[in-house]
Amino acid sequence: MSFSHAARQVRDPQRGIWLRLSALRGCVASFCWMTGLRYRATLVEMGLDPESVRGAVPTEAFLLGTLEALETERARYMERLRDFERTRIAAKANGNRQLSSAERAALLRIREEIRLPHPARRDVESD
Repeated sequence: MSFSHAARQVRDPQRGIWLRLSALRGCVASFCWMTGLRYRATLVEMGLDPESVRGAVPTEAFLLGTLEALETERARYMERLRDFERTRIAAKANGNRQLSSAERAALLRIREEIRLPHPARRDVESD
């Protein structure tokens, strides 16, 4: 499932809250695939892992707030990749077919600068 499809499911008020949480985890999986981050560690950091959610019902505000923050970070990451892509296209046109050590370092910096949304604990209701 694509990021945008899962995001639509998170926003759909006709779906149950747990299905929407599952769709939000799908958004995280798509983001992790794109960035190379570890899925399980990302879920834990964002407060979306099963242990963090156990015994509590996530609110709509929590789901939508987390999704919005994730979408913002995804857009920021994609823009930085597009900038890198433009410089690589120019380098390839000049005959530089392999990544230089500086370009490799730039890619690592892009990944290291990812700012994941952190959970808002007050937005979770107890059963």
